[in-house]
Amino acid sequence: ENGGEFSETEYENLGDRLQSSCCGICIGLLLFFGAFPLLYWNEGRAVERYEALNEAEAQVTTVFDPWDVDTANEGKLVHFSVNITNGDNNNDSNNGGLTDPIFGIAAPNALQ
Repeated sequence: ENGGEFSETEYENLGDRLQSSCCGICIGLLLFFGAFPLLYWNEGRAVERYEALNEAEAQVTTVFDPWDVDTANEGKLVHFSVNITNGDNNNDSNNGGLTDPIFGIAAPNALQ
């Protein structure tokens, strides 16, 4: 006696194995050849994005003082940078945090 344990062995014939192999080959070929149109489409999008960024870079106007509004820049792509601070922690009622009164969200000490 082997304690009531048994094992079952199944055998696949040659036709079943060939059918399974051919199915796998067909799926692989579909994936292989289907990848080329997707790659072409993706590369085309990358080229369009590159050209758009280069066009924007050629047209951008740098503004050194964002608080000085110049009407000559109306409708143009402008670039500026500013320093942000969290305020004076001794006098600021929020202790340098960020708040959104509309949604009632507060992030204390967010800008450190």
